[in-house]
Amino acid sequence: MSKYKERIALGLCGMCGKDKENNNKNNCNSCLKKAAKSAKKRQARLCSEGLCIYCGRTKTNPGKSCLTCQQTKKKNRIKKDPTKETLKKTSTRWLGTQSRWRELEELFNQQNETCKYSGLPITIRDTAQIDHKVPRSCQGTSEISNLQWVHCLINRMKSNMPEDVFVYLCKMVAKNTPDMQTPII
Repeated sequence: MSKYKERIALGLCGMCGKDKENNNKNNCNSCLKKAAKSAKKRQARLCSEGLCIYCGRTKTNPGKSCLTCQQTKKKNRIKKDPTKETLKKTSTRWLGTQSRWRELEELFNQQNETCKYSGLPITIRDTAQIDHKVPRSCQGTSEISNLQWVHCLINRMKSNMPEDVFVYLCKMVAKNTPDMQTPII
């Protein structure tokens, strides 16, 4: 594992190893600013030399980028599938790499797009969340065999309970409240 990844795994800035103020990024704000400044300088230098600011190849057309990079950027803008992008982010968060997003999609399809506990219909970009059958707080892993898709409200209720405890408690609640009206979710 690289030093960069080791630092990130410890919750530190990947570049300098210091505590980072921003938990949503891999690097601290100071390093992000330095990287952005460096990238701008590089792009300005390449542009002044008549080179593409993205790949460094010679441009044959007006503008800041070569024809290949312009076409690639245009394709990426058009082709991005929001569901696929959400799966990639979820895969990165729980499986450590975005390349395993298809496994999460397959799991979702195996569950017939329904919550594993309630049977409610779920959608990836709206109501579906990943749940750990054995929570990480109870030494559960983020392996596919320990993951399932559930409705976001169910996931909030389950919190960090093991699956068997959660199901038992749900049965107890249902048994002791037979007169309740069924709410529409």
